[in-house]
Amino acid sequence: MSRAIIFDMDGTLFQTDRILERSLEDTFTQLRSQGLWDIATPIEKYCEIMGVPLPKVWETLLPQHSLEVREQADVYFQNRLIENIISGKGALYPNVKEVLSYLKANDWSIYIASNGLVNYLEAIVGYYHLDDWVTETFSIEQIESLNKSELVRSVINKYEITTGAVVGDRLSDINAAKDNGLVAIGCRFDFSLDEELAKADVVVNDLLELKEIMTGNKSLGEGCEVGATTKLPLTDDEKSKLRKAKIKMADLHTFTRDEIAHMLDVSDERATILKGLADFQSVPSIGDKLAGKLVHKLNVSSLEEIKDQDAASLFDKLEQINGALTDSCVEDQIRCVIHIANTPGSSKQWFDFTEERKAYREKYGFPDNSPRMQV
Repeated sequence: MSRAIIFDMDGTLFQTDRILERSLEDTFTQLRSQGLWDIATPIEKYCEIMGVPLPKVWETLLPQHSLEVREQADVYFQNRLIENIISGKGALYPNVKEVLSYLKANDWSIYIASNGLVNYLEAIVGYYHLDDWVTETFSIEQIESLNKSELVRSVINKYEITTGAVVGDRLSDINAAKDNGLVAIGCRFDFSLDEELAKADVVVNDLLELKEIMTGNKSLGEGCEVGATTKLPLTDDEKSKLRKAKIKMADLHTFTRDEIAHMLDVSDERATILKGLADFQSVPSIGDKLAGKLVHKLNVSSLEEIKDQDAASLFDKLEQINGALTDSCVEDQIRCVIHIANTPGSSKQWFDFTEERKAYREKYGFPDNSPRMQV
């Protein structure tokens, strides 16, 4: 088993605000000198979208400008950021080095996955000697889709990570954790938003809290593979009955629908939904998001029911229901669920099915009515 912590960089390890405003101001001063900007620098707008890939940043900040102007602004901005980093004008968040040292000493592999570009990340890692603890730093530049979930997936695949967490301050970090079957740890720091942090499994106000979380909490340190973060939409009354029966939420999948209905005093329909959500989250690396898709959108309610179904067909149906493109990793997850339904006890996780899915789609493609064929 390989366990790891994958950190975001900006707003998580590095206090980007220390160099952001001056670098952005320099960039827009340059634009003004070229007659391309004549109002205040949109610093607040940048802070609102902090964490998105840089092409999206410049599309938002310079919506009326050409791609060429945006690219020139991006290059100038990146150069100013790097200059400010190596001149010592930035800073790590408090306790970063202490926490990284502690985690490494306790056998956690450490990686960085960031929407920052390679040269920018190298400047931070080099100046602060983060590579003393960090095995490798991954940039969004390495992923054609510019999707944070896929970036984290590339880390998992390369290092065969089986359990761990993503630590970050924005929704893209939280989604990257959940999409990959890892624990989502949100940081309530400078650029974070409470409505986004509400979706994290755990929220910290200081990185020092990670020392206790990653070594003192079994569900985060050891149990991410099988139902450790099981989430069920139980009412207060249902939670009370579950406690009274001395049953853990993560163990609900071991009961039949009828037993759940009797235990919680709910209808068969309600018990079927809860059974399905619990069943699917018992599969290694599968969380509540996919479980919800299977139960609520595809009307599949148990591992027994999904055993003989076809993963590609279920994924195609889901895209048609959504009426939009769905991340391909969802098909990998569906394939994993079907595999576990037919091979109980298998240790395979969803990313073990990526190559299988790619080979299938290369050979058979997608149906004519797929949203992908309309793009």
